[in-house]
Amino acid sequence: MKLILGSSSPFRQAVLKKLGQSFDVIEPNIDEKSIRFNDPKTLVTAIANAKMDAVLLKVTEPAFVITSDQVVVSNGLIMEKPVSKEEAKEHLIQHRSIPPGTATAVCVANTSTGQRVCDVDFAKVYFSSIPDDLIDRLIADGRILISSGSFIVNDPIIDAYVDHIEGSLDSIEGLPLELVQSLLKQVGCDAL
Repeated sequence: MKLILGSSSPFRQAVLKKLGQSFDVIEPNIDEKSIRFNDPKTLVTAIANAKMDAVLLKVTEPAFVITSDQVVVSNGLIMEKPVSKEEAKEHLIQHRSIPPGTATAVCVANTSTGQRVCDVDFAKVYFSSIPDDLIDRLIADGRILISSGSFIVNDPIIDAYVDHIEGSLDSIEGLPLELVQSLLKQVGCDAL
């Protein structure tokens, strides 16, 4: 059966490629901001499920479909993609003293059986002190403006400031592969 990633995220696509399996991409194109919950686990699960609903409407053949959503949690507050450069700067300044955690939901469906399973993975990244000029470079580069919490953990600009990670790197990158493989097995995909 075909493997489909329901995501427009280049980060998730890059992580899934690590499995060495070919896959198609279908963008869910949903309004994530219309889904609101204060609890990170509830929020990312609801958005990943909404993405799955949207992608399944576009799938016409037997397939295993993967969707995901991630938010960054810092000091108990949810940080999504920044809405401005100013908000991105606030996020990065906060990361100096409070390690950002990620809550990443993954949903997997088997279109042949209709079975769907979801779960959430948590990870945390600890930064050493991020200098002001580096924050300005990250914002000017622009890539962090499409990332929850305003950082990309393996970005060459900030990589030297990552002290250590709790959890897996691929989880922080947006798609926890161990969880993906476990959920795929639960819906009948043993090929990965």
